[in-house]
Amino acid sequence: MSSPLPLPMPELVANPEIEPHLAGLRAGRLIVPVCQGCAEVVWYPRAFCAHCGRADVQWQDCDGAGQIYSFSVVRQATGEFARSVPYILAYVELDVGARVLTNIIDIDVEDVRIGDRVEPVITADIERPIMRFRRVTPEEKGQPQVPDDRGSSS
Repeated sequence: MSSPLPLPMPELVANPEIEPHLAGLRAGRLIVPVCQGCAEVVWYPRAFCAHCGRADVQWQDCDGAGQIYSFSVVRQATGEFARSVPYILAYVELDVGARVLTNIIDIDVEDVRIGDRVEPVITADIERPIMRFRRVTPEEKGQPQVPDDRGSSS
């Protein structure tokens, strides 16, 4: 699969501006800000629109379905990341329009392709919730996956 050991995680810095997003992840849901002025999804999550500049966003549920826009297989790394190679670093274009920099998990690095359909895998750790993505087959629905074993899909 894509990562022999979980990728290192930076310390989560408290930021009230993105608390709705983090609360959603802790609950196993993806919640994104949507600008009330231009209707664009704002990514990365913040309280103002990067598209039109308005500070009027509304937080909305999003199923997180999307496709791989671009990716790179990291085969060499230094420091804490060296123990996790190879892993897949990717931009996922969500169906709602935003592009998310993320990791693709639960797939062999040789099998990933641009255009693959993906869905979020949310590790709802209270201290550091995180969202990564996994490939889905046409038979699978685009429901976010919350792993039973919190450390198994990092």
